[in-house]
This record gives sequence, C-alpha cells and structure tokens, in this order.
Amino acid sequence: MSYDPDYTVKWLTYKFILGADYTPSITDNFKLAVGPYGGYSRLKVKINDITGYSDKDSKNG
Repeated sequence: MSYDPDYTVKWLTYKFILGADYTPSITDNFKLAVGPYGGYSRLKVKINDITGYSDKDSKNG
C-alpha cells in the first residue's frame, strides 16, 4: 500500500436520528416492538491535488 501526499480529501457529515420505542410483552417468549423511527444523513466530500484539480460531491440518504 502506498501513500500519495499530492492530494487532500476533506469530508463533512451530518446525521439526524429520531426515534421512539415501546416493547410490550405479549407472552413470556414473545414481545411486540412498536414505534416510529426516522433518520437523515448527508456526506460532503472535497478533493484537491497539486495540479489544481478540484472536485466536490454530496450525497443524502
């Protein structure tokens, strides 16, 4: 594996998670899980090298 110091990569992430849970016992060996959940994720990446090349990208999920 080699390392090329001629470029830099920077990234920034955001994560948001909401949730709720309720787990009642139906029988001794069985439980029911009920509850809304949600989430959001964002990734931003920026690449620069010594030749002046630059690229940006972002993804939501």
